[in-house]
Amino acid sequence: MATALTDSSSFEDVTVCSICFEKYKTPRYLPCSHSFCHGCLSSHIVSVCKFTEPRLGFNCPLCRKYTPVVGPFDKPEEWAETFPVNEILEKMLGSPEQKMCDSCMRDNEEEEASDFCLSCLEFLCKMCTKFHKKHLLSRDHSICPLKELKSQHIQSAFGKDDICKKHPDQKLKLYCNKHEEPCCVVCGGMEHRQCDSVEPIERAAESFKASGTLDSILQDVRNFKQKLTHAKGKQERNITELEDTLDRVTEEAEKEVNDLVCLIERLKTEHLDEISAVVKKAKKHLLEMWAP
Repeated sequence: MATALTDSSSFEDVTVCSICFEKYKTPRYLPCSHSFCHGCLSSHIVSVCKFTEPRLGFNCPLCRKYTPVVGPFDKPEEWAETFPVNEILEKMLGSPEQKMCDSCMRDNEEEEASDFCLSCLEFLCKMCTKFHKKHLLSRDHSICPLKELKSQHIQSAFGKDDICKKHPDQKLKLYCNKHEEPCCVVCGGMEHRQCDSVEPIERAAESFKASGTLDSILQDVRNFKQKLTHAKGKQERNITELEDTLDRVTEEAEKEVNDLVCLIERLKTEHLDEISAVVKKAKKHLLEMWAP
């Protein structure tokens, strides 16, 4: 989970969505680490996709970084749901203005918080922060002082690839071959204790690499990349050809219009000259008839 926090004069500014400028409502974050309200993000995606084809992704409203999506290509209104909820912001939104230490509150004690653990999603006082850093299970946690939350680029440990999603305080150390998924020691002792093949993740990675499957996958990726590059080049050539055709047709149409206007002007001039000659001749004839 992640969020980008900009400099501001108050802690509350951190909880304001940069699209609607209101307090976050179910904040979700993008791979670039910027967070937005679920509804704001969904509206932005749908609005962008109205003018793009094919619909394969969108740009972040803040940094403009391209974000590909894994959702249905024909349903951009559902893409926002594929991005994780920013639990750090939700924690801040649900806390009172004066932040109290969550650890002390569990013992019915009140101590003003000075730091925030991005791994546990808890506010900590100075004393709890000290012990939090010393404890074996939490010494690797990322802790940020509250006064720096206004400008610091926050990245929760929950978003790291080596952290168990079910147990944020545990790292992924095992791999279950039966379910084909990595897990922590807690998951290994509970959910996968009856599985036949659970081994250290390093050994599983070595076996996977030695089996040649990785090389096969990489080759498939290279082949797919080559096909995409070829398709992209063909599409770019088609677009260039369409633009050239449009320019040529536009030029020809403008020339035909100009030629037609010139023809009309010439016919108009000739017709007016004929009328003028007829009128002049008639006047001369009348004058001769009535001359004394």
